[in-house]
Amino acid sequence: MRRKYVFLIAILFALIALLSSCGSSDVQPDNVDKTITDQHLDYSLYAHGLGVYDDQNDIVQKWEKAFNCTFHFEGAAIDWMETMCLRANSDDMPDLFFFVPNDTNYMEAYTNMISKGMITPVSDYVTKEETPNLYALLNVKNFENLKVNEKMYFVPSPNTSFNNSLYIRKDWLDKLGLKEPETIEEFQEVLRAFTEDDPDGNGKNDTYGLAASKVFDWMSYFKIGFGCEPGWSKNSDGNYELDAFTPEYREYLQWMSSLYEKGYLKNEFFLYEDTDAMNDFFNGKCGMILYNGGKTTGGVTFTIGKLDKNAVIDVIPMPSGKAEGGFFTSGDWWGGWSIAYSAKEPMRLVKFLEYLYSPEGMEERLYGLKDVHYRKEADGSIQPIFENRIATGLFGISEDGQPRDLFQIGAYFGSAYTIENNELVDHTSESIYREPELSLKSIEYAQKNLKRNFPLDTMHLGSEYASLYARVFDRIVTYSVRIISGSIGLDEGISKMRSLSEADGYTKLQEIIRDHYQ
Repeated sequence: MRRKYVFLIAILFALIALLSSCGSSDVQPDNVDKTITDQHLDYSLYAHGLGVYDDQNDIVQKWEKAFNCTFHFEGAAIDWMETMCLRANSDDMPDLFFFVPNDTNYMEAYTNMISKGMITPVSDYVTKEETPNLYALLNVKNFENLKVNEKMYFVPSPNTSFNNSLYIRKDWLDKLGLKEPETIEEFQEVLRAFTEDDPDGNGKNDTYGLAASKVFDWMSYFKIGFGCEPGWSKNSDGNYELDAFTPEYREYLQWMSSLYEKGYLKNEFFLYEDTDAMNDFFNGKCGMILYNGGKTTGGVTFTIGKLDKNAVIDVIPMPSGKAEGGFFTSGDWWGGWSIAYSAKEPMRLVKFLEYLYSPEGMEERLYGLKDVHYRKEADGSIQPIFENRIATGLFGISEDGQPRDLFQIGAYFGSAYTIENNELVDHTSESIYREPELSLKSIEYAQKNLKRNFPLDTMHLGSEYASLYARVFDRIVTYSVRIISGSIGLDEGISKMRSLSEADGYTKLQEIIRDHYQ
């Protein structure tokens, strides 16, 4: 019943303790050496699953020639941040590495790397004149709280197209004579009908309404329709409270619990993975699911179409209750790239990043080499050249068998964007979508009432906040799931969630938030 990685907290605390005692204690020098010599250098790049791409290809070879270096790609797909912490502890830092420094389970480890002089402050090397694209990115308005000691230690990887979606079996709706639900009440009625009225017409009582899994984040989106403001907000007494301790969250839990009790959610959902939930949707066991949208919509419709040619899939907005339904996000980025203090000629890596975030470099890292892997039409649209992409073997294959997806190495550096009014704006080409109409509809609904956590980022609040928040958040998820699944009553569950959170440092979290924002 715990979110991903929480079960590794004990291990992470041990790693954090090791990081606190290892590495150089020298502070980083004030003088910045921006020398780039003619020497050919080897650089190691580390990210989740990046090691599988450590073979030569024409795109990376172009980069290596331009920056007079050889890139070595490293990183496994599983436990990759834990591995990065172990490497830091062993003084085996990759030259350029990807990390999620604002993840509450890893923030303390990352700030310890900074305090031990293991990471180069990238902002020391970035100026408006020498690196205008990086300068613009680092100074985006929503990134203002990502600094540590007034410096930026990583380049955020833009993730501008938030596109989680609520999928529905449109053919089931039509068969039962129901309209697309807009309100909480209408949504619940559709769940009831999908559970009790034999929507697949097989004469059996073998379907249910909404798929769910142990990943509680998916279900938590429904709280927006009950008026929850994600993150911290002031209560009627003027004190800061997390949304989980508000009356609105109580109403949300009460409603979710009633859905579970009526059998509209998967029984014992907290025992199942996301893949199990998706399989139920794919195989016609349930009528709705929250999942990734955008380009993923093509995969969802294709997979279900192979299993049931009569199935019709649509996406719908989140249902509204006392407030408009919607989603919430923690920002326009996910993870970022840091330069190890031990890396040779860091300015060369800064220049490499500068290119990848330039308009030309952004197209190249996402769509490949111009006139080789894609053509750019007069209207600015990107048209893939499939035969050449197939030969490269590094473009994601969509469900129709065509490599229309992004260049897989370049995608590690984030999505396509422009900067308008000091804010990131999504600029992804529609060519990557197998079903552009449905994909863009899912993105429209995701962005329609997209709430932002407060605070949007917590790097500036320090490692103590990260450590305490991880414990409190674990309590919130655990007791929210217990309340919804009926293993503990609503009032008793909320009371225990509060008392155990306070024992874990909730009051201190309130103080930290108050001191920063009061």
